[in-house]
Amino acid sequence: MLASERPVIVIDYAELRNHNNGAAAAAAALPINDESGRDNTARINLLVLLLVGMEGDAARQLDASKRVLDRYADLAINATRPRVAVVGRRLDGRAAESLLLHAWRRKYLDVTLVDSLEGRVSYYVPFIERFVAFDYRGGDDVELFPDKFRHVANYTMNVLYTASNDQRVEAHRPLDFSLERFLQPATRMRFVARQVANFGEALEQLQEEENTFFPYLVQIAMAAPGTGLMFGRVAHNEWLTVVAKRRKRPKLGILKIGGFWSYGSLLVLVFVALRLAEFLMLGKGLHRWIDFFAVVIGQASSETQVSRRPTKKSLMILMLLMSIFYSSTLVSLVTHKLFGYEDVQISSYEELVKSGLQPYVYHQSVRYLVNGSDPWAAELRRIAVTFRPGFNCIASLAENDDDRVCFTSTSRARATERRLVGGRPYYEMFQLKVNEQPYGFMYEPASVFARHFDRLIQRGVEQHLQVCWACPLDDEDARNALLAVRHELESANSVDYYWLLAIVVVGLSSAALVFACELMIARPRRQRLVNNRQ
Repeated sequence: MLASERPVIVIDYAELRNHNNGAAAAAAALPINDESGRDNTARINLLVLLLVGMEGDAARQLDASKRVLDRYADLAINATRPRVAVVGRRLDGRAAESLLLHAWRRKYLDVTLVDSLEGRVSYYVPFIERFVAFDYRGGDDVELFPDKFRHVANYTMNVLYTASNDQRVEAHRPLDFSLERFLQPATRMRFVARQVANFGEALEQLQEEENTFFPYLVQIAMAAPGTGLMFGRVAHNEWLTVVAKRRKRPKLGILKIGGFWSYGSLLVLVFVALRLAEFLMLGKGLHRWIDFFAVVIGQASSETQVSRRPTKKSLMILMLLMSIFYSSTLVSLVTHKLFGYEDVQISSYEELVKSGLQPYVYHQSVRYLVNGSDPWAAELRRIAVTFRPGFNCIASLAENDDDRVCFTSTSRARATERRLVGGRPYYEMFQLKVNEQPYGFMYEPASVFARHFDRLIQRGVEQHLQVCWACPLDDEDARNALLAVRHELESANSVDYYWLLAIVVVGLSSAALVFACELMIARPRRQRLVNNRQ
């Protein structure tokens, strides 16, 4: 243990699990009090349990996780109710359900379950309180849907799930039973479960459902890829501004004329005015102008000079041109009104109902980052697709935004999204709610926290990291990473930040250690920002 204000506690799970009281020892070793004896539990902002490299030890994983949750639940629930993230490898569906239910019973509403595959985070489970706008008032009294959001209570939550490749989990049983058990009696919310093949199919089905108002996409992923993956959309707009999209514009060739309809119409109107003026004998010097416009519609100049009155042929050509231009104009205006891509900012469900629109609704900030070694994935590896109300961009996750490219239409952004979804069905995502606003990211675990907390600092949210982990130093990279983080912790000043407490219980996985070590990458830059503000 380091002799510093922010100690690093090393817990070797490989040794703990050799003892019957391994889980209890892991829970008891968590830092509750600082050196002065002050209880720091209330200051914990995020509790992360990394259970990596323990295949075949699901029962012990669950026992350790539940004990750790229980250790903090009674102490912290009334103060901060910290978010909880549990990362494990190849957790089966029953284990995931058991841990979620345990966390819910302990009133940890912000619970994350992530399965890591070869040291990488494959799925992310958003915080559970996002399912419905419910808030604990103490004890078992649950107030669901504050008055201004009570209209969502009668809506349907569609749950998409995959068949499990784990024989211990029935393939035909959807994983929404726990949601129904805890939420349906009070909310009257109806659950509809449908089986899908993979992650991509689930997203595609959810995106195609334009006939139901779903202002928030709730993504639930339990266990390893292909085991008990569940998605749902629930009517809930507490933190969101809805972006409603009208139906797509039909692909009619005549609409291509709409780009220059005004110029053509103006030309025809001038020609008609000149013809009418001459016909009414309002002027004798108009024949030169009539010559010019007669040539435009294909009438010989000499013929116009001979007879200055409109011929039947010229009038027919004139009527044909007018009908073409004005019909295209009319069609363009009508289709733009009915099928245009215009964004409509909807701030409430009532406004959406009154507008009669069929919405495409996105998270305020959802960034997709492809995870995979395929050629197309490598090309987009550091590129994120960002969807915001009235704002669609492809942006780099690098510190600078020089690579940012904004779309002019939602259709291009959605086409890019479909390409990502249609490829590899595995994504990486991290979400955090800051100042009652949701932020969503899909990321590479090795660097996301540094970048993300830089953004939070810029928003005025002061964060600091106290890392408490277990790591057998069996590899040079892991050893160097740990030494670097120790140096950062020792050099940290005493500015009173909120804590991000990461409890890393690692087997032989150096990847998980590096993941935890890189939590501290951006500390110097964060510190400079804080000092500048002070």
